[in-house]
Amino acid sequence: MIRGLKINTINREIAFFYLVLATIFALQSCAAKSLDLADAGRVNVETIPSKAGQVERVSILASDMDIRIAGEVHGSFHQRGYIYGHLDVEVISPNGDMLWKETFSYRNRGGKSRTTPFSVEVPVVIPDGSTIRVIHHASLISETH
Repeated sequence: MIRGLKINTINREIAFFYLVLATIFALQSCAAKSLDLADAGRVNVETIPSKAGQVERVSILASDMDIRIAGEVHGSFHQRGYIYGHLDVEVISPNGDMLWKETFSYRNRGGKSRTTPFSVEVPVVIPDGSTIRVIHHASLISETH
C-alpha cells in the first residue's frame, strides 16, 4: 500500500511539472508573437536605393512591447564587401504628415558578406494606411548632417 502511494505521488509531481512547463511555453509564445504590418497590408513600404546599396526585405513588426522596422541592406555590386552608407527611416501618415524620422548607421558585417541587417525601434504609433520609407544614402552620416 505504501509503495502504491509513493508511485502516485511521483506521477502527480511529474504531471504538475509538465503542466507548469506547458503553461510557461504558452505564455512565452503569446508574448513573443509579432505581426508584420506590411505583410498584413496595413502599411505601405517604400525603399529608395543609392549607388552603394539598396534596402530589401523590410518588415514592420508590431508586438505588445514595441514597433520595430527591420530589413537588409544589399550592396549594389554583386560581390562581397563593406556596404558604405547610412539609412533614413520615415513614417508618413495616410494624409502625408511626417510622423517620425530617424537617421542611423547600420552595423556592417564586414567584408565577407553581401548583406547587412538593420533594425530600429519606432517610438510612435503607426496608423493603418501609413507609408514607411527607407532611404539608403551612400555617404556617412557625418558627411550629410
